[in-house]
Amino acid sequence: MTDPLARWEMQARIAMSRRGIRPDTAAPLIAQVRAHCADTGQGPDEAFGAPQEFAETAAAQLPAESLDPVDRQGLAAIDHLTGSLVLPAVLLLVSSIVALLSGIVTVPLTPAALVGVALMVLGHVAVVGLPGTLRAAGRPTAARASFGLAAVAVLLAALSFTQLPRTRLGEIPTPVTGAVAALLLWLLFRRDGAAARRGPARTAPTASEDGWLRRLNGLLVGRHEVTPQRAADLVDEARAHLRAAGTSPDEEFGPIDVYAGQLAEHETARRRPRWRGRTAGAVLDLLRRGDRRA
Repeated sequence: MTDPLARWEMQARIAMSRRGIRPDTAAPLIAQVRAHCADTGQGPDEAFGAPQEFAETAAAQLPAESLDPVDRQGLAAIDHLTGSLVLPAVLLLVSSIVALLSGIVTVPLTPAALVGVALMVLGHVAVVGLPGTLRAAGRPTAARASFGLAAVAVLLAALSFTQLPRTRLGEIPTPVTGAVAALLLWLLFRRDGAAARRGPARTAPTASEDGWLRRLNGLLVGRHEVTPQRAADLVDEARAHLRAAGTSPDEEFGPIDVYAGQLAEHETARRRPRWRGRTAGAVLDLLRRGDRRA
């Protein structure tokens, strides 16, 4: 039977990551919960509430600047991009294993195959990872354009497979392709631990007030999924406040990433498109939990 504390801890770690709490910050909080439960005999739900409640309380008590700039899925921009690479790596690993079991010990390298496969991977990333990456970065307009990039990549891939030369440039041992895939998966699942060891992200001051307000709108719509109409209202309120105060946005509101998160905290997020549904969220959650030993 699963240890109730271990199950609570796993859910609490996920909930904290979704609120931008870094793994190295979450670790001592979890250690305190374990120590309290060991000393008192209480269960974690009884002492600290549900994992989601614990995460909300922890995030509220931490300085806003110490939290990662994550979207409403709990993912930073880079998480979307790295998450989209998991499927190609898994497919490469599985195909390498199947090839070895079938007695295929080398893979021929041709211009058609090299360019075609590279473009297919690019198209996959442009559909699965790039839109979320750009939205989490506060670039929702560019996120829509990524689907056009995907269409171009797939078209060029089809042309590459059919039109480029199929002259053999050499061969690569099948175990090498499997090893490369396994290494890539390991790196992807270790990325979160590396992020935890970095210092807090710094936001450079915005050059102009108009640029700052445009950036605010992009963060509200893209990262925090505030409806465009409501985001426009919040930006207008910020503009009016700045004109009345006569100060710069950075002086008046502080770091723009933090301010956008504060504005969006109590706003209703718009409905997610289907391509960002539960399945994709589950995969990306798994990726973000890559290393919790920090």
